[in-house]
Amino acid sequence: MIRKFFTALPAQVDSITKAQGEKSLAEAATQLDSRGLTVVAMQLLALRHPDGDESADAAAKKAGLTLGPQQPDGLSYLRGWADPPPPQAGPVLDGQWRTKSQYAHDAFETALDLLLRCNTLGTLNGLPTTVVVTTTLQELQAGAGYAVTGGGSRLPMRDLIAMAADAHHYLAVFDGHTGQALHLGRSQRCATGAQKLMLFARERGCTCPGCTVDWYRTQAHHAVLDWKRDGQTNIDDLTLACGAGNQMIENTGWTTRRRPDGRFEWVDPGTGRAHLNDLHHPERLLTPKDDDPF
Repeated sequence: MIRKFFTALPAQVDSITKAQGEKSLAEAATQLDSRGLTVVAMQLLALRHPDGDESADAAAKKAGLTLGPQQPDGLSYLRGWADPPPPQAGPVLDGQWRTKSQYAHDAFETALDLLLRCNTLGTLNGLPTTVVVTTTLQELQAGAGYAVTGGGSRLPMRDLIAMAADAHHYLAVFDGHTGQALHLGRSQRCATGAQKLMLFARERGCTCPGCTVDWYRTQAHHAVLDWKRDGQTNIDDLTLACGAGNQMIENTGWTTRRRPDGRFEWVDPGTGRAHLNDLHHPERLLTPKDDDPF
């Protein structure tokens, strides 16, 4: 994985930056399996080489969907590349070189965009079905970097800004107190939509060690004290866990607890060792680590 990282890194990256990258990946490799190391390497590559080897026009030409011939069982194989942003106003591609697969890609993208706008999709985990994205105010103001979707995909900031300008339902910016209840105590067991959005911004995905399940497929978990043991449905007591993680808590003796710094760790009943999951925040694995007092 580290060799692949350096193969993808452009030649113009200076030697000091390359050495720092190698050191970061080597340190991450002592803590992670190959899947986790891949996540970290992809994050580092996105930071060092955000635009890839192709121009924006070349990348746009690559996007396209091709529907294969129908098989005896009635199914057809769909393959292709999809770009991250929704369709923008005006022609995206030059009609002189657009291919059938590019037309199919744009038609599919437009259909999905219209579907999101119809407001008839119901809810998912208590929230309206729509695009959910988190980013920092600094990146938003700078117009640089990446946002992260509820499915774990990286979305270039320029595309996020274009999405927000084109359709109001794509982006909500929370600044200060929104007035939504985040501390419910014993009055309600299930987390509210506001609490789940806050958990997404804080966790991005399942906090079980080594788990890569994204926010869309997780559940709010009473991490300080289980509900049946008088746990509180308060934002500071909740974290995110996938279905398998929740079952692990129920059936194997693993426990969760909140650290003094506000992060949640999972405790192995056999060894008593506490584990954190940084795979949804790979940037934490790429920064120098001070002595951890927790």
